[in-house]
Amino acid sequence: MSNFSRYVIAYDISNQRERNRVSKVLSGYGFRVQKSVFECSLSASGKAKLEEELEKLNLQSGFLQIYHLNKQAKRCEIGTAPPSPDSGYAFIV
Repeated sequence: MSNFSRYVIAYDISNQRERNRVSKVLSGYGFRVQKSVFECSLSASGKAKLEEELEKLNLQSGFLQIYHLNKQAKRCEIGTAPPSPDSGYAFIV
């Protein structure tokens, strides 16, 4: 049984500097699937660490949402979506 769970993180932030800071943090935990959407595979401690880092940004011009994907959640791609760079594993050093 895997100790990692999948999450989708989406944000709507109007300030460019705040957006860049959020993007930089999220890039360290997962991969971008759209301009303001990331997918991450995280352990419980990894998720807690990510939330802590995001809280420290003290966002003033928008918000972000973290969606937990349960084991039954499946990806359905319609159109010409590029292949996912997610191999099922993420290594955080």
